[in-house]
Amino acid sequence: IGTPGTPAAAATVADGYALGKQGKAGKAIKTALFSSAFGCLFSSIVPMFVAQPIAKYALNFGPAEYTILMLFALTMIKGLLGGCLGLLFGCIGLDQGFTTPRLTFGILKLTSGVDLVVMMIGILAMSQILHSVESTGLGNARPNLPPPACKDDDRMTLKEAKSFLPHWLRSSALGCGIGALPGLGPALACYIGYDVGKKFSKHPEKFGKGSTEGVACSE
Repeated sequence: IGTPGTPAAAATVADGYALGKQGKAGKAIKTALFSSAFGCLFSSIVPMFVAQPIAKYALNFGPAEYTILMLFALTMIKGLLGGCLGLLFGCIGLDQGFTTPRLTFGILKLTSGVDLVVMMIGILAMSQILHSVESTGLGNARPNLPPPACKDDDRMTLKEAKSFLPHWLRSSALGCGIGALPGLGPALACYIGYDVGKKFSKHPEKFGKGSTEGVACSE
């Protein structure tokens, strides 16, 4: 239904859902599986050798560096407008310094802020479900994803794995660096990996429209 299960999976869904509509759902899932496995192995082996220097470097990060990094991530996700809207939603709740309610409009439930997963389900899942119901009812879309047209549409080939290797190494290295910084989660790492992968790709125009490279970069 084109809805991420976690905030970190939002970048993957952008291309994964498009691939599913092309009859390549199996290819998308297997690409995500192998990419995730590579990232896990990479992030398990690399810290054995570089954990100490990375930790020393991470300790030098202060409020200014965190602010710049977060602004960098927000501007990549959906442009500055999306970043500003995200900051606006992030202001809802109790002020951490003075415990003063901000933008709660007297609603008690908003004092704890807006939960990211709940907001994503409300914005992405419900709108996508209603759109799918409308399209299917009007006969403009099929209720099920199309089957694979050929054997390669249901698997990740060795040739594709070789082409993904630079993306895997690049995204895994970025993930290790971002993961060493406290307070920054996988959602930030996957979007930065996705954006950097798009810049290095030979076919950046396919990103967001059904690119297996996009799935590999974010996962």
